[in-house]
Amino acid sequence: MKKVLYVDMDETVANFKERMIELFPFTEHIFNEEETYENGVIIEDCMFKSPRMFRDLEPIEGAVESVLRLSEFYDIYFLSTPFWEVPESFMDKRHWLEEHFGDMCYKRLILSHRKDLSMGSYLIDDRLANGSEKFTGEHIHFDTKEFPNWEVVEAYLMAKLKPTTVEGFNDKWSDYLEDRHYGLAFDDEEVIKYLDSEFEKEILVNPDFSYSQIKLKFGMSRVYAYSDKTNVWEEEIDKMLKGNNVI
Repeated sequence: MKKVLYVDMDETVANFKERMIELFPFTEHIFNEEETYENGVIIEDCMFKSPRMFRDLEPIEGAVESVLRLSEFYDIYFLSTPFWEVPESFMDKRHWLEEHFGDMCYKRLILSHRKDLSMGSYLIDDRLANGSEKFTGEHIHFDTKEFPNWEVVEAYLMAKLKPTTVEGFNDKWSDYLEDRHYGLAFDDEEVIKYLDSEFEKEILVNPDFSYSQIKLKFGMSRVYAYSDKTNVWEEEIDKMLKGNNVI
């Protein structure tokens, strides 16, 4: 089962700051200061004057590509806080997502002022506000020294997926495991890392990929999968197992 990953919108995938400064240049200093009630009022007043600005935001560099790749491995929902006094922001966030993410975001938008009420494994958010600071999973604090951009975030989340056990491998690839089959049936960390890497490459080029069993039979590995690389995988696995004195 895929782990649930929430993704904030403004300043995480959508460049709110850039558009605000473009429309209202005098607000630039606000984004270089700590959040205050007074600055929040100024930003809110600007949005009253340009309530449809959320439709016109540019994506954050690398955001769309990274989220689409991560959606192969995570159950992704967009978790965003609209501006209550600007009802257009509710509607335009939905339109913005559809424009930039297409079918991937269908019915995957959650608008909330209490992000801590959403249960999941990870939340990518640039702020500690609206409940993100109390999120019960792991808060990946975007645009900080630890997570400065989407390249770093994507690499971090992909590394989190690297299985080291049979159970972890079959759990990660459960969406591709055929019904009533058990998947990988023997435990070897080198083989698990190898197959995990190969499967990640395979799903990018083979939309029909699935697997049913990976087992040892008569002293050799057998990979049952919808792929033209099964023979290659079997040969590589046998080399690894022989080197590890398994077969």
